[in-house]
Amino acid sequence: MPKFTDRERLDALIDVASQIQDASIVTENQELSFSVKIERSGDVNQSFDVFDHEPFRSLAMSVRLAYQNDEPANFGAVCSALHNPATKKCAKQRRSCEKSTTTS
Repeated sequence: MPKFTDRERLDALIDVASQIQDASIVTENQELSFSVKIERSGDVNQSFDVFDHEPFRSLAMSVRLAYQNDEPANFGAVCSALHNPATKKCAKQRRSCEKSTTTS
């Protein structure tokens, strides 16, 4: 399994989030819908609106990057890195340094 730094993982996840945000399915607020109607006669009528193949495939490929374990943008790995006590300590020290430089 490849080893990625916490920064590489976070940057990769930000890139994936941008890809998802820019996907036409998202930007055009497209909806997926289906309905089923059962007639008194017992006949079943179904209707559905699905996404076009290529826009859906493009969105699915981007989403895949955030959930596959071997990808640097794996959401669980990024959450673990952000929850890591060492990461929290580093962030606390950085905030402390930022405060001291802004008050000077």
